[in-house]
Amino acid sequence: MDLSAQMPMLFAELNAAAAADLVFWTQDELYRYADLALSDLSGRLLLFVDAQDLAGVSGQPTYDLAHTTDDTPVDTLFVSLLHLIWNGTFVPPANVREVEALDANWRATTGTVSKWIGDDLAPGMIVVYPAPTSSPTFTVFCQRSGPTIAAATPSTPAPDALADWLHMKALVEARRKRSDAWMPEAATLAEQVAGILEQAFAAYYGEGL
Repeated sequence: MDLSAQMPMLFAELNAAAAADLVFWTQDELYRYADLALSDLSGRLLLFVDAQDLAGVSGQPTYDLAHTTDDTPVDTLFVSLLHLIWNGTFVPPANVREVEALDANWRATTGTVSKWIGDDLAPGMIVVYPAPTSSPTFTVFCQRSGPTIAAATPSTPAPDALADWLHMKALVEARRKRSDAWMPEAATLAEQVAGILEQAFAAYYGEGL
């Protein structure tokens, strides 16, 4: 998807032939509207999902998927863990209360990993239960936010239809801006079109956790 391909049409809808002709907005402002919309949508829908192979460590139950505590750069696009495959076996999620009900001494228990817990530590960190007694490779499938959309970086790995939605969302915010170009009726119409596209995305991609 390349949002820059949509910009000439958006400019025309704002009565401008090019970015330099915009009166009540700037091109950067329009891209910022689109970027905020993408950040919101990718937090609610599974637009961006990736798989990573990580190294399990015997005796180590905690893993920092977003790199918030280690020496590597923080993964600011991490949203949530969707699935975990440990040594080739699907591992279901659980919360702390569920594990405590099963095993009062669960933090000290070791064995074959059978659950992962996402509500015990900081966001982006998980605990596997029991603590592993081997060091296999495990795979995580993570929901991620979309990369920043801006004039210098207008592309992202997504279907072209997403650019149509971002176009509408940018138009919504542009026409909602209080100025001599304020057009709430146009904003409402653009929001309705965006809503139809969003329903299609939700049906295709599914909702986030």
